[in-house]
Amino acid sequence: MLRLSPHTFLPAILGLALLGCGQSKPDQKPTPPPNSGPTATTSGTKEGDKSAETKTETAPKPATASVSAAFSEAAYLADDVVGLVVANPRRITDWNVYQLIMAEAGVLPHDMMWEVKHSPIPPEAIERMVVVFDQTFVNDAASTAGLEVKGGSDDPAPPVPAVIVTLINDTAVEGLLPTLGDEKEVDGVKLHIDSSERALWISDDKKTILIGSSPSVVKALATKKAGKASTSKVISQINASADVSIAFALDSQADLIEQGLQFAQGVPGLGLIQQVHGLSIHINVIGKPGSKMLEVVATAADEDASKQMLEMLTPLLDNGKESAKAQLANLATNGLETQKPGLKLAEEIVESATISQTGTSVAFSASIPASFDKLPEILKPAVEQARKAARATQKKNNLKHIALALHTYESTFRAFPGAGKSAAGKAGLSWRVHVLPYLDQAPLYQKFNLNEPWDSETNKALIEQMPEIFKTEGVEEPGKTSIHVITGPGAPFAKDAAPKIAEFTDGASNTILTVVAGPDTAEIWTKPGGLDFDPKDPLKALGKLAGDTFLALLCDGSVRSISVKIEAENLRRLFQLADGEVISDF
Repeated sequence: MLRLSPHTFLPAILGLALLGCGQSKPDQKPTPPPNSGPTATTSGTKEGDKSAETKTETAPKPATASVSAAFSEAAYLADDVVGLVVANPRRITDWNVYQLIMAEAGVLPHDMMWEVKHSPIPPEAIERMVVVFDQTFVNDAASTAGLEVKGGSDDPAPPVPAVIVTLINDTAVEGLLPTLGDEKEVDGVKLHIDSSERALWISDDKKTILIGSSPSVVKALATKKAGKASTSKVISQINASADVSIAFALDSQADLIEQGLQFAQGVPGLGLIQQVHGLSIHINVIGKPGSKMLEVVATAADEDASKQMLEMLTPLLDNGKESAKAQLANLATNGLETQKPGLKLAEEIVESATISQTGTSVAFSASIPASFDKLPEILKPAVEQARKAARATQKKNNLKHIALALHTYESTFRAFPGAGKSAAGKAGLSWRVHVLPYLDQAPLYQKFNLNEPWDSETNKALIEQMPEIFKTEGVEEPGKTSIHVITGPGAPFAKDAAPKIAEFTDGASNTILTVVAGPDTAEIWTKPGGLDFDPKDPLKALGKLAGDTFLALLCDGSVRSISVKIEAENLRRLFQLADGEVISDF
């Protein structure tokens, strides 16, 4: 079926765009934002001088026609467009920072980077993506937030922006096609619609995709067919050649803005928002040192209003820079040595920040620092730390899924599977095989012959098909795992018992079901057995542990990281289910 839920294709690609992504050619100059005058007044702070510096510079005014020409997706935009996010995802894939993040951080399934990596359409295949916020979206969002909307519905639909995706060629859509369901005709247009009523349309040449609610997609197609250029001011605010460009036309939303400001009365400077008619943000993360990395442009009603903005914002910038420098200096003095390159980079960015006024526009900008090319090297320790944390989380999540499978099995058969046979008495296969149907592995389970031992010709052929959930760090041999049940004296699975919940008289939170032992204990995952332990030295059964702790799954479904320095008596009590010696702290 069509996979267009908020947790799959759309947010993954949107997240990619909003990452601050892209790679522009070194000599490529971003199109300057629209302005209404030939001169610009710039305010910034020099080193050691807190007073604002003012100078005049020439700023060319781009023609709206040239902006639209570089932004062909504008043909789908109606007159009621209020906001746009325009991104060029394909550029990011050659960026070394992106490659570092994708290689190291996309560990957990369904985190943002994993979603991007496994999207039906790879990022490198997307030429441009445009997220469209029209008046209907704004009204639905405002109504949902409790604001009064003229002509609004008492039961507004969940706000869903429309998305226009332009692909580099017609083969890029092939990864998406197998996920689509049947077409449905809506107002004469054939759309793919998922269970959440999200619609998708693919052009005949398979180079353009529209995603959104059915009405928004139909409206976009009707606008394109009519061939009438949108009159929305927001289009001229977009810099389509930037890695990411975001723009909103605020003058048409005065009533909603006023209502919103009422919730924040008393906050200094909020009245300034009502003077802003348009707001745009342009991001370029790769380019020559000194070129603009970030630019935020606010457009006022007239030149006097923009000058007032400059007068109000200049001291805020000056104070903000001084405060940021002081904090960075403090971190450089008291932080780790490894943090210093990153702090220097941040200091360069802060130092480059300026604010300027050109006609009716006020622009804040920060430049690409000279050491920006060292960003991957600076980020690597943090990314590796994030990877380790993600893997640790994944290990715990795997055990939690195994716990759910074991308990579902126990609820079905009124007993856990034994170490070498099922609760139904069928012997010869590990407990891991018997819980496969409860780990979404029913097709694999059906391939086993439950009446034959683990090493029969039929069952032995399935060893290398071990599910990912049983894979453990340090175990390289295919088909082996170091996740075990405990089979020593007094343990739940001793003597091939198939224990029942009622037999855990020491308490479910005081008895271990499975452990992740050392790699040297790894066994073939289908082979019956567990870890026999010596009550006098129970830790020895866990083999050569790599760290200072090991993971244990308790009978109540919780996962604990237990220190290897745990007292032998306490670990023995955790291994035994009915010794009458309850342990409360470990």
